[in-house]
Amino acid sequence: MKYISKIIITNIILVLIAASIIIMTMMLLKLKSTETSLTHSLTQKFMVSSEHKLNDFFETVGRAILVEKERKQQTSYLNMSEVQVVDYFMPVLKNYPQISSIGIANEKSYEIDLFSDGAEVFTRKVDLKINDNVAQFSQWKKEGDSLYTIKSWENPLIKLPSERDWHTNAMKKLYDNEVTWTTPYIFNTNSEIGLTASIGWEDIYTNEITILAYDVTLTNLTNFTKEIKVTPNSMTFIVSESLDYIALPNNNVVKNPKEALLKSVHQVNIPAVAHAFNHWEESKALLTQTFKYTSNNKTWWASIKPFHLNESSVMYVGTVIPQQDIIEISNDTRYYIVGGFCILFILLLFVLYYSFQNKKINYLLKRKHGEISKINKNIQEKSKEVKDSIQYAKRIQSAILTSKEEVTTNLKNSLLIYLPKDIVAGDFYWHKQKDNLVFYAVADCTGHGVPAAMISVICNHALNTCVNDFGLTNPGEILDKAREIVIEAFNNQVNSIQDGMDISLCVLDKNDIEKDGFYSSLQWAGANSPLWLIRPIKDNESELFEYKPNKQPVGKTLNPTPFTTNTISLQKEDSLFIFSDGFSDQFGGKKGKKFMSKQFKEFLLSINNLSMETQKELILEKFRDWKGDNEQVDDVCIIGVRI
Repeated sequence: MKYISKIIITNIILVLIAASIIIMTMMLLKLKSTETSLTHSLTQKFMVSSEHKLNDFFETVGRAILVEKERKQQTSYLNMSEVQVVDYFMPVLKNYPQISSIGIANEKSYEIDLFSDGAEVFTRKVDLKINDNVAQFSQWKKEGDSLYTIKSWENPLIKLPSERDWHTNAMKKLYDNEVTWTTPYIFNTNSEIGLTASIGWEDIYTNEITILAYDVTLTNLTNFTKEIKVTPNSMTFIVSESLDYIALPNNNVVKNPKEALLKSVHQVNIPAVAHAFNHWEESKALLTQTFKYTSNNKTWWASIKPFHLNESSVMYVGTVIPQQDIIEISNDTRYYIVGGFCILFILLLFVLYYSFQNKKINYLLKRKHGEISKINKNIQEKSKEVKDSIQYAKRIQSAILTSKEEVTTNLKNSLLIYLPKDIVAGDFYWHKQKDNLVFYAVADCTGHGVPAAMISVICNHALNTCVNDFGLTNPGEILDKAREIVIEAFNNQVNSIQDGMDISLCVLDKNDIEKDGFYSSLQWAGANSPLWLIRPIKDNESELFEYKPNKQPVGKTLNPTPFTTNTISLQKEDSLFIFSDGFSDQFGGKKGKKFMSKQFKEFLLSINNLSMETQKELILEKFRDWKGDNEQVDDVCIIGVRI
């Protein structure tokens, strides 16, 4: 199924690559005929962007003046003092950098203008009722909340308020709630080119007419046209309705750009723009189209579009692009197409080669698959045989070990924990009852798994032989004799091994119960495995006594010595623990370290006041929590008996 899917995917890739090559070839052949479309696309994208930016520039002022009209329509600026007007409009000049001055006027006789040079604020006030041929000027300064004049002076009145274009425009649209715009002109206040937005309204109660005007500086528009380039050598410009420059293109021929503003495109030495308008004026049908023309024996493309501030005010935005720039862009596009064609062709060859190699590999894999399947089948069969053998070995080991039920029946109030690392274990527990004596032990044979399990069978047999056949009851003597049996079992003239077991062996006498009511003494011997006795001192406090074993195994060793039998006096509620090293050696916890004997002692002391059944559950829970996701490192075997 996977093989069929790969074939389908490969064929789909081949079809797609072939289709892409055909499409790119058609594009390459058609590229020559798309020169006009490319130019149109470039200029239209520019026009849309320019229109958005101009709208942002002028609509900000238009919205601001409309908002101000709505705010003050119910009251009158004309009733405000000069200082109140300055204080009110200073934030407007600060927040709108394109607004250079603000004018307020009534129908005929009164006007106050507010303008700034950046550092200081000035006012110009005309009141024909007081003086009909003087304009009063004042310079203002604000410190904290205080606003005061620095100086005042008078100049002759040049033009009446009602004669200003912005005043006339606003009066014409007085009842239309429409912002009017003047044609561009040079401001008297700062000698910058700009135009004025104005709006007028009539007070509904007093019939008093108010005109509000904002002077908008157009200097930033020249920066706008200089920065925008449709192509590397294109030129962008903005002209008035009378075709006078409002914003100049980025052209090094114009030495003094400021003097060129408000001059006709035919008066300023930028031939490419002037010739574009010559061609444009011949056919106004080209107004919204991209057209081709010649300037100084070079071919150019141009696009000119009107931008309406309102019905009566319009300006034109345009761009001119040399034919050479279009050719270079076309060439770049052609190079990209050719490069893409080459890449796709190489990719096609690669896919074809890959397809051929894939078929060859699939054929070889198919041959190998049969061989591998046979090998896997043999491995699975052998693995099953080994697993079955180990499971049978577990049954044999379980049959040899004393049942857990028998241990807990003969050792009242005890716990037994047996956790093999593998299916079979090297650790084992041993229990025997003979006459009045109760024997129990925990043994740890060399290693773990199947080899250790084989050793455990021999060691278990050695202990049974010592008690049953030789009638030994002293734990030290039992370990001495068991050592002889183990060494003899592992010793022959050809091969000799030194494996054996560590063991902790306890012997209790039931006669103590008949005499004292509990086991009052214990005989114990150990081979590399200690005995811990935990004795309660007072409520919830206990003390642990450790009995050291002989430092030798039950098995072949250098300088063997007889095992020591320890006779230990017991008290009621004493707890006896014998164990293998699997619990203490387990890796785990937050840092992945061994549990260690010290921590095991502290844990047993902390739970000694609980029943043996509860202690067993807590020991198992502690082991699982400590081990976590780590692998169990060894067999675990623990016997605890409470006297």
